[in-house]
Amino acid sequence: MIDSFTSSSASPYRGLRVLVTGAAGFIGSALVPRLLDAGATVVGIDVRQGHTGPGYEHVQGDAAALTADQLSSLRPDMVVHLASVVGVVAASADPEATRSTILGMTSRFVDLVEGLGGVRFVYVSSSEVYGQSASFPLVETSPLSPLSAYGCAKREAEELVVAETEAGRLDGVVVRPFNVYGPGQRTDFVVTRFVEQALRGDEVTVVGSGDQLRTFTYVDDFVDGLLRAAVHQGDERLFNLSGHETWTIGALASTVVDLADSSSPVVSTAPTDLGRPREIEVENRVASCDRARRVLGYHPRVGVLEGVARCVAAARAVERDDRAEALVAG
Repeated sequence: MIDSFTSSSASPYRGLRVLVTGAAGFIGSALVPRLLDAGATVVGIDVRQGHTGPGYEHVQGDAAALTADQLSSLRPDMVVHLASVVGVVAASADPEATRSTILGMTSRFVDLVEGLGGVRFVYVSSSEVYGQSASFPLVETSPLSPLSAYGCAKREAEELVVAETEAGRLDGVVVRPFNVYGPGQRTDFVVTRFVEQALRGDEVTVVGSGDQLRTFTYVDDFVDGLLRAAVHQGDERLFNLSGHETWTIGALASTVVDLADSSSPVVSTAPTDLGRPREIEVENRVASCDRARRVLGYHPRVGVLEGVARCVAAARAVERDDRAEALVAG
């Protein structure tokens, strides 16, 4: 995706040093190349090896262990905090550890960044903070009633960032992503799971009736919104970032089967069959990103049909590569 916001010689990222926690994760892997293309120098922190190439420096290790002296030596102009517990289900297995990891790491980075001074802090929260809302679409001022340990910890962490920013001690921005998906995402997320099941010819398993509503966001669109929010200098510092289409889960499953040219049946299952506690199931999550459109000029471009087709194509390419490697090895 070519974006005049970041690809021009007037890019607001040109010459910036941006530190990205969780740089080797799904979103981090999409964000880092865009930052480099925009003219930034990027320092990535992750327990896994990340991007390689000019303009990128990788610090392999746990972001939570970073010291004040280490952060100072990296000389960031901006910190984008992506590192987190991944997935609502995994987070629900140990709520206290989830809270400690998400809130503890965010609080530590807020303290470190405040100690440096003059560093923008961008916190990637979650639409899970909204929980089971009675009204739609969800706007930034909608009530927050998270159901899961993950959503509760994200709410506490973003409240800390907002409070410190309003107090003038932190130059912070918070974004709330809605159902981000794309090639390379883990298979415990719904689009990737459906694609994998359809390509194998397995049953495509939908929780309950399949009538649940979600606003899906292709990863490239989310990264575009994140880049815009991260350099925004106005009073608004909290943004929903979503796609422009809302689908039922059942319709998504059927679409994946069609695009994968699969004969897989779409079947209903209980959330517990997928390892999901019933009490964390959100019926509907419909987003409004009107604030981001108005303030940031954010316009998501990739619809669900195109995005899912890209996921199917990418998964097929991985299958071909795996088969080729197996033939060589054999």
